[in-house]
Amino acid sequence: MTSYAPAASYITNKQRGLLFDQNNIGYADFTMETTSRVLYWHATAISGTILSAPTPLELAQLVSQTRGLMKPLPEWLSKGCIVGIVGGQKFVDEKYAFMKSLGLPMVGLWMQDWVG
Repeated sequence: MTSYAPAASYITNKQRGLLFDQNNIGYADFTMETTSRVLYWHATAISGTILSAPTPLELAQLVSQTRGLMKPLPEWLSKGCIVGIVGGQKFVDEKYAFMKSLGLPMVGLWMQDWVG
């Protein structure tokens, strides 16, 4: 799995939290029942915090206390959807025009066709 919005923290369904201090590329595998694997490229050591709590809410609160709260999302974000679409500029333009003709409230397009 990859992400364009990395946050080096994980909460498991067993109320365990892992918060890593690394800012380089890494990989976490939580697919095994009793073992987790974490690999960071170009790192000879990793550091972070292990958390646990009785409930998911309490664990989320611990993460917030440790890492801080996320800033509120901008108000305009709740005024419509952000559509992720690929297929080249012409295709995206056509689909955008179609969605606008249907009156779909949109506040953004995420076009991930670019390279480089």
